[in-house]
Amino acid sequence: PEDRDIAAYLRGLGVPVVPVVNKADRRLVDLQAAEFFTLGLGEPALVSAEHGTGIDSLWEALEPHLPPVGLEEGPASAADEGIPVAVIGRPNVGKSSLVNRLLDDERQLVSEIPGTTRDAVDTVLVKDGVRYTLVDTAGIRRKGRTDRGPEVLSVVMARRYLERANICLLVVDAVEGITKQDAHVGGYAWEAGRGLILVVNKWDLVTDREAGRRRLEAQADQHLKFMRHAPRVYLSALNGRGVHRLFPAMRDVDRAYTLRVSAADLNRVLRE
Repeated sequence: PEDRDIAAYLRGLGVPVVPVVNKADRRLVDLQAAEFFTLGLGEPALVSAEHGTGIDSLWEALEPHLPPVGLEEGPASAADEGIPVAVIGRPNVGKSSLVNRLLDDERQLVSEIPGTTRDAVDTVLVKDGVRYTLVDTAGIRRKGRTDRGPEVLSVVMARRYLERANICLLVVDAVEGITKQDAHVGGYAWEAGRGLILVVNKWDLVTDREAGRRRLEAQADQHLKFMRHAPRVYLSALNGRGVHRLFPAMRDVDRAYTLRVSAADLNRVLRE
């Protein structure tokens, strides 16, 4: 009865409702799911928050109700909101710490627990007369491998927020090295056609810098072949060393990203 009262209240709000049946890993739940149709909220999505199953179906159910993010107008340009930059990476590589360092202000929730940044937060930064719009995109993870809890929804939103950026800063951990999951995260931005910069964070924790750089370069060549032309910036968000190198790199990548070549110039290059 309580579920029916809640359903009746939600129907009266006139807003989209996606019913979700949790603990779907238990026996016979799929057979019993039909009773949830009686709530009048549409087809339920069967998921197991504990085991991460059914998340694809939940994404499909959520997608029609999520607002557009301005893709029809194309990527933002420096003329209106500056250079839009998305900070992406797997959990606990220092994305929020990097944003804090860029802003020199504790505006984001920073923790050593992966996935503590729940929502993407836009912040404007002006450096050397250039305006940047930073979009902190929470923890993007490989599809179907998300953790439990509210982080599941943030993954859906993160993949949409990076569509608003011209440039994506792919943050990796210098100590842990570049992993296949880093490649999956960077692949989202690459498939979206965004400019990419590889940011090697926690560089201050590497004792043998020469050997560490060789190791990371080899890992990048192995896992990030699609980013072989992307600038690579080694830095420490904790103490700020090397962060200043990000700004000219972002300007250069944005300049290349927004470059438009005339038909005449293109034909001339092709003839040559």
